[in-house]
Amino acid sequence: MFLDGPDGWVVVLGCAHAGVINTLDYIAKLTGATQFRAVLGGMHLLCASPERIQATIATLERYQVQTVAANHCTGRQALIAMATVLGDRCCDGRVGTCWQFSNVT
Repeated sequence: MFLDGPDGWVVVLGCAHAGVINTLDYIAKLTGATQFRAVLGGMHLLCASPERIQATIATLERYQVQTVAANHCTGRQALIAMATVLGDRCCDGRVGTCWQFSNVT
């Protein structure tokens, strides 16, 4: 699922069986997006090779994703790699986490 929020596109993944790279590229093709405000959810990288994890991180950087909250099927190795590269742009997004993407005036 993807939403056009006030600060940019927000992508919510269940379990990205099609691949995060493919998913973001397809959304960009549909919307013309060059950046994403947030990518939240399962990235299906639990058994991914280090090369695939690095390619996913490179895609997140290419799209200048401001918030990455990977969980579920992302896997520990991928979470560590993302946190190492993305720093404070990578955050906890476990069950029960609430997100609000709106401007409050």
